[in-house]
Amino acid sequence: MLGAATITAKALTMTGSSVAPSKVYDGNTTATVTVGALSGEVAGETLGQTTAVGTFNSKNVVGANTVTAVYTLVNGLNGELASNYSLANDSLAATITAKALTMTGSSVAPSKVYDGNTTATVTVGALSGEVAGETLGQTTVVGTYNSKNVVGASAVTAVYTLVNGLNGELASNYSLANDSLAATITANTPIVTGK
Repeated sequence: MLGAATITAKALTMTGSSVAPSKVYDGNTTATVTVGALSGEVAGETLGQTTAVGTFNSKNVVGANTVTAVYTLVNGLNGELASNYSLANDSLAATITAKALTMTGSSVAPSKVYDGNTTATVTVGALSGEVAGETLGQTTVVGTYNSKNVVGASAVTAVYTLVNGLNGELASNYSLANDSLAATITANTPIVTGK
């Protein structure tokens, strides 16, 4: 009596698959993989065009550094069966970069009286541009005049700090440029009192 026997899938090789070096944060782990060249089929057999699904190891800017490419082999046009072959996943280097947000309507008083420093009080405007379904916390700001002196003070730089949202949204997934707001410093008029 003959013993049972099986045929195992022949391992194929994929070379040259690639992924964009980075993508802008979009709230998911999806990555677009360009499939490379498949080799190793039995002589005379050619499989169809392999497909790939790419997935980042994290959806967040901090942590995302690798894309796993999971391949699906496709039957050939002349009866070649994909099930006769196997193909290992690929690991491809890639990152996620912060999504740039927009701040509109921030303001500063047109002027302040000279007080010896460059501090300015900025009222934060409206933040926009987050990924759908995400809302960051209330942005904070530090305002600084370009000079502490009456002569020279003409603008306030507003440096924003993004704040994590209440539902797990991470400020580190976003970026926000500084603002330049027009403002001046006026002379401090001493009060003269009689003797």
